[in-house]
Amino acid sequence: TLTVNFDKKKLLSHFMDSVMEIIRVNKMSIMLREKNAFKIKSHIGMDPFYSENLKLTNESPLIKWLAGHGRVLYRSLNAQNQVSTAILKEMEMLQCVFSFPMIYKGKLVGVFNIDSKITGDPFYKEEIEVIFMLCNYLSAAIKDIDSYHQIQCQKEFTKNILSNMNSGVITINTDERISMFNQRASEILKLDPVDIIGSDLRQLPSPLGDILYETMV
Repeated sequence: TLTVNFDKKKLLSHFMDSVMEIIRVNKMSIMLREKNAFKIKSHIGMDPFYSENLKLTNESPLIKWLAGHGRVLYRSLNAQNQVSTAILKEMEMLQCVFSFPMIYKGKLVGVFNIDSKITGDPFYKEEIEVIFMLCNYLSAAIKDIDSYHQIQCQKEFTKNILSNMNSGVITINTDERISMFNQRASEILKLDPVDIIGSDLRQLPSPLGDILYETMV
């Protein structure tokens, strides 16, 4: 997570590579929630055109089961009565044998799917437990990345509004330093933003610095 620098695409690729080191499988895919549907965002061994056009809604039997139970779902080829026909059909569409719920704060944010081993050997309980645990970590990392990008967008949006206001706008941070000094403030005070931004608020002409300090306190 620390090496992908808040890049979700790199994170998903790194996650699948890590899982592939633990257990060699024919195919795997990661589905993430996107509004009212779950879409494949990264995969190994699947046809790109097929995976791009495959999605499951929130009302999908597979999605509802994973969201409701929060457990790993196994598609048994020899005992299809263990799960409904609809769920089996969706797992066949996803070309997987196991579907792992990716849950964050009680909500299903994604689904990780893996197919059978390339050797045809059975899965061990320890392998499934490790992947299930990794899916929980992945869920938290994805939400952290989403939150980070949301904050960055809000920050840029606010910055653009303040920068283009007709009024002079000056903002300070908790370190008592000037964090924004828009063009209009520069024109009014006849100060260069390059010299002001990042400096102590007491660099402002009196009584602006005193007013800002008292307001912050």
